[in-house]
Amino acid sequence: SLPTLSSASLSDDTTEKYEVGVCIIGAGISGLAAATTIAKNDPNLKICILEAKDKPGGRVASDVTSDGFVLDRGFAVFIESYPQSREIFDYESLKLRQFDPGSLIKLPNKIARVADPLRQPRRTMDAITSPVGEWLDKLRLVPLLINVKRKSIEDLFEEDEVNTLECLRKRYKFSDKMINEFFKPFLEGIYLAPLDQQS
Repeated sequence: SLPTLSSASLSDDTTEKYEVGVCIIGAGISGLAAATTIAKNDPNLKICILEAKDKPGGRVASDVTSDGFVLDRGFAVFIESYPQSREIFDYESLKLRQFDPGSLIKLPNKIARVADPLRQPRRTMDAITSPVGEWLDKLRLVPLLINVKRKSIEDLFEEDEVNTLECLRKRYKFSDKMINEFFKPFLEGIYLAPLDQQS
C-alpha cells in the first residue's frame, strides 16, 4: 500500500525548524512520485515536500466555471502503459476513462474534428473531409503513420534527430496551414515548448 502523506501550511514569517531526511521541491506529479517511491523504500525517513500553491498536483488540475464547465490546466491525457505509472498508481481507484482518439480544432468560424481513422474506421470520412490543413496533408499523414506503426520505440529513437518543425516541413512536407492549425497547438500544448525546440 502507498504511504500516507500529510500536509501543513507555513506562514512567511515562521521561525519553526524542521529536520528531514529528504526535501522535495514541488508537489506536482514528479514530486509526489519521488516522495512515494522514497517512502516505500524507507518508511522511517522523514520527507518534506515544499509546494507554493494551495494544493498538490501541479498542472494536473481542473477548475469548474460558474456555468458548470470543467477546464483542465495543462495537458491532462494520461498514458496508462507507462511502467512507472503502473508501479505507483492504483488504476482501479483512479477510475480512468478513455478519450475518443482525435482532436477538436477551433478555426476562425467553426470547430473542426481531426479524426484518427486507424483507431476509429467509422470516422474515416471525417478525417478525409476535415477542413484542418490542406487536402494533400491527409495523404502526407500516411507515411508518418506507417513509420510510427511499423517501428519499435527503440528504432524510432535510433533515427537521426531533428527538431519537430523541420521534420514536419522537410521530411513529411506538411503545409504551413496544417502545421499552424493542428501540429503547433497540439504538440506545443503537450510539451510546452515551440516546435523547433522539440524532437
